Amino acid sequence: MDESAINGIQSLELNGSDAAIPESRRFRCARICVEGYDTLLPRDDVDTALRKHFASCGEIAHVSIRRNAGSDLSKSTYLNRYAMIYIVGEDAEEKALALSGSDVGGWTVLVDSASPYPKDMSDDELAVIRAEDRYEGMCGARIVVRGYDDLLDADELMSTLRKHFASCGEVAHITLETDEFTATLCRYCYMYIVGDGAEDKAVALSGTDVGGWTVVTWSDPIPKVLTADELAAQRAKERYEASRSLIGVRGHDTSLPEDDIKRAMTDHFALCGDISDVYVFESYAVVIVMGEGAKEKALALNGSELGGRTLVVKSAYNPNPDKRPRISSFPSS
Repeated sequence: MDESAINGIQSLELNGSDAAIPESRRFRCARICVEGYDTLLPRDDVDTALRKHFASCGEIAHVSIRRNAGSDLSKSTYLNRYAMIYIVGEDAEEKALALSGSDVGGWTVLVDSASPYPKDMSDDELAVIRAEDRYEGMCGARIVVRGYDDLLDADELMSTLRKHFASCGEVAHITLETDEFTATLCRYCYMYIVGDGAEDKAVALSGTDVGGWTVVTWSDPIPKVLTADELAAQRAKERYEASRSLIGVRGHDTSLPEDDIKRAMTDHFALCGDISDVYVFESYAVVIVMGEGAKEKALALNGSELGGRTLVVKSAYNPNPDKRPRISSFPSS
């Protein structure tokens, strides 16, 4: 990005008064929320498909597709399940909502309005939206920043961040949003930095002091365009991980040592799929099976014999998934 473009981006972030802007220079902008796409698809493919599909609704000023935050934003590799689209034009929201349930090249799009839009926007406000559309697609470092007090003034925080990360390169843009329910700043923001080694330099500043608070940073690169083989491998991995099932087993000889029970359970259910783990409790065991059809194959062993004893095999669930799998009571049906 050349210097003139960076200066132009920075100038767009200056908030001026709308009072002197004539009515002819104000625009109606709708923000809609869409979902239904495969979150393993490359971001650019989803972006292009959405722009084409909603082109009839008005000018597509910005399509925001972020990676799935989950429990740890720094480790996520998939797209978020929903995207935000900013559309400029009369009745843009109504036209977009009418497309909910329509087909987008093999998948069905679901559309909902995203408050507090639609709203009237000035030239400058709309320019910022359009500029952010360019930021998300440009090459460079995208850094996640957190650690600040969410009660800080937004302008003051952005100014502080620009100064603190000035040594990393040109801070082209900072995306800092406000929680619409609490009216406080969101707990993290995005910085787009252009320059050699910008990513490494910004990440290296994690843990440093920023005027009384400690900044935490990590890189959040825009997902690369995957090859067909890479995409197929990721989809296979996701399906495999989603196949994880907990199987409750009782009827075995509970007087045996725990290791012997684990080995016996592993051998008995081996043909059902991959045995991720076996947990042994006082009156029952929990076998974790993985793989296509693994759960159904395991449940089919209900009534089978192990060591001369008849097993009761039932589907189980873990009431506390953050801890060692343990069912509160053995399923009766």
